[in-house]
Amino acid sequence: MNVTEKLPTLSITHLRATVNEGSVVVFTCLAIGFQSLKNFWKKDGVFKGDGSSLMLSSVGRDDSGNYTCNVTSTCGTTMKTASLDVICEYIDVKQSRSLPFLSFFAYERSFNGNKPENTTLVSNSTLGCVGDIVLLSCSADGKPSDVTHSLALDGEHLHASEAGIFLVTLERPGWNNFTCIPSNTAGKGEEADISIFASVPPLVAKFPSSEVTIMEGHPAKLMCNVTGSPVPNTTWYKQGFEGWYHSGPMLVLSKKNDAGSYRCIATNKAVCKNSSTSDWINVTYKLPPLVAKFPSSEVTIMEGHPAKLMCNVTGSPVPNATWYKLGFERWYHSGPMLVLSKKNDAGSYRCIATNEAVCKNTSTSDWINVTFKYIRFIKPLQLCPKKGTSSVNITMETDLDESPDVTCITGRASIVSFPNSQQGRKNATYAIGVKHGENVTCWVDDYPQEKVIFYLGKVTKTVMSFKILNRDIMIVDGRRNVSSADWRNINQLAIANCLLWCRSGSVVVDVMYTQMGDVLDPPAFFKQQLLEHATKYNFNIDPGSIQSLQCE
Repeated sequence: MNVTEKLPTLSITHLRATVNEGSVVVFTCLAIGFQSLKNFWKKDGVFKGDGSSLMLSSVGRDDSGNYTCNVTSTCGTTMKTASLDVICEYIDVKQSRSLPFLSFFAYERSFNGNKPENTTLVSNSTLGCVGDIVLLSCSADGKPSDVTHSLALDGEHLHASEAGIFLVTLERPGWNNFTCIPSNTAGKGEEADISIFASVPPLVAKFPSSEVTIMEGHPAKLMCNVTGSPVPNTTWYKQGFEGWYHSGPMLVLSKKNDAGSYRCIATNKAVCKNSSTSDWINVTYKLPPLVAKFPSSEVTIMEGHPAKLMCNVTGSPVPNATWYKLGFERWYHSGPMLVLSKKNDAGSYRCIATNEAVCKNTSTSDWINVTFKYIRFIKPLQLCPKKGTSSVNITMETDLDESPDVTCITGRASIVSFPNSQQGRKNATYAIGVKHGENVTCWVDDYPQEKVIFYLGKVTKTVMSFKILNRDIMIVDGRRNVSSADWRNINQLAIANCLLWCRSGSVVVDVMYTQMGDVLDPPAFFKQQLLEHATKYNFNIDPGSIQSLQCE
């Protein structure tokens, strides 16, 4: 209901008035409405004046008739009519023997008095809220003047008062139609009416919970339960969203971008308080985790080439991904990406994703099988090609199912034997081209860590010395030494088949090594190789300390 669309309600102080000639008569028209109102009066269709009141001075018989109050608004015109009867002065019985009826009338009135007339009922306000107290004043003329004023609401008696003053609490929402009924010993007089509109301020009920979860395919319905009269208009607002978000008491949310904080505001035209605002309610979007299918159930990792397994998962909140390995207790790796590069990384893996979705909070991938493949050249101390030949045989250890291509600086190697029928580790033989007195470097594509140099021809034994600045000598059992880890690294760094001595200083190493191949300057070659590979073992070597102690 929209009260602004109602026609105004009218009440006139005197609906039926009987007065003596010469009296002053005032008709008052009370109009109740929310629009801009215009009042004017007509007597028997003839315009008499503007305004809510019409005063007639010293009335005569010609003033008798029907007086209509006309009230216009944007919704139309409302009318209410009162009647006026003007009579002559009282006629004494002694002076009018020829008018027995009139003499009887005058006698009757002289004996019994007059019923109350000219009744008015006014209020301090025609608009209020339920629970407000309004002041109603009722007055009427009568003989005897001891008039009792009774007040009724929509036909039900409320109070009686000789003074005609009433304090009434508005208890009913909407229009409250009050009637004043005056009476004296002569009887009941003219009634007067007034209507007061009582509104109820809007009140938004508290939400059952301040947290709501929405999920894909499971919409959430937020209801703004509100009371009030006139029926309030309800509007939803979203935090961070400019302007209103939704009009109406029910808000349906189902999408990811519907997540956020909401509140509703209810408004009506209650004069005491016309709005009510709810608390904020937080809406969270949750999507069960879903692990995407792996592109393949088989993955091969090769030495020097790490494999990255990605657990692609969707969900809201963002799921946690955990990797598990078959035969491995507990979880193997936490996080969506699993990097595998070692031989013992071979095995079967699967990924499990979890979040806080209430319908389903776990998703598990299929198993993915990871196979490790490697090659290892078996490096002899010396390769000696036979006279008159341009090739030598080399051996490679591998677990590949098919023979890889071996490339050397002298050209592509040819396969001598590769045991295809043998599963797992096997030894393959290749023939490589050589030139007498030259070193040959060979490798296999996709296995960069397995690059090997075969030394051919001349053998040179050299004793070299160098100083490691970032290591200290240890005294063990009264002897100078280095840690076992440094000992292994120095062995690997300083070329195989060497003899080591450690002297005082930071760490001074004396090494005797065997150089194979035609090298013009073995000490220079040793220095170059030493400095090139020292950083691999985190050794800081003083270049000036590298020197030859003995050559054979």
